[in-house]
Amino acid sequence: MRTIVFLLSLTVLSSIGYAQEQVGHFWIRVFGDSGEIRPVRGTVLWKSSARLRLIVCLQAAELSNGSEQLDIRALNQHPDYWKHRLPPNVTLKAERLIGNSAAEAKIRVYSSGGGVNLRTHQLSVAMDILEADSARKSKLRQIAEWFYHARQKDSVFSSVEQERYVTATISYFDESYIYNPPGRYRIVAHFDPKGRTIWPVALNSEPVIIEVADAGDSFEKLKQGLAPVR
Repeated sequence: MRTIVFLLSLTVLSSIGYAQEQVGHFWIRVFGDSGEIRPVRGTVLWKSSARLRLIVCLQAAELSNGSEQLDIRALNQHPDYWKHRLPPNVTLKAERLIGNSAAEAKIRVYSSGGGVNLRTHQLSVAMDILEADSARKSKLRQIAEWFYHARQKDSVFSSVEQERYVTATISYFDESYIYNPPGRYRIVAHFDPKGRTIWPVALNSEPVIIEVADAGDSFEKLKQGLAPVR
């Protein structure tokens, strides 16, 4: 009888400890084409040509009625998206790790929104790590000029018409061009209530370490399939 009571007590204490551990838990999950990617020796391996796919999660203390959610400022949102909403309560920060030092990396964020399952709030985010502006603009111009010459046969265009085409092509491909500079990065999500009741205090996620390997940019395969017309 004492053994049964002891085991039941352990079960209850274990459940309470688990709940306490999970409440207020704020973390990031990384996904690839085949599902969630587990870190290898603490590091998630990624390619320079692929957009990072993340799900930011928050385990709240109370059951949610779905009226509140995690939200982030993203490039693909309508200009009036925040007009009648509370400010975003999630931000992402990426730092490039070089030896014992870290330097903030410029990122670009997209989001398809979020949802809630009982106490667990989730937010889907896609993220690019950007090159220096000068390097990015130079590559986009190279791509635009490549497309210009690949699409032309014997037609003759003036320099003004060519520049107009190149400028329009740069603008068109700017958001879809991906090249995460190779290196080691630390990604952290920050939660700030911003007047919401999902969770009462600010939180930082555990960092996710990303190792980006050089696999070219997102246009390599496209260019291989579109050989210039001679």
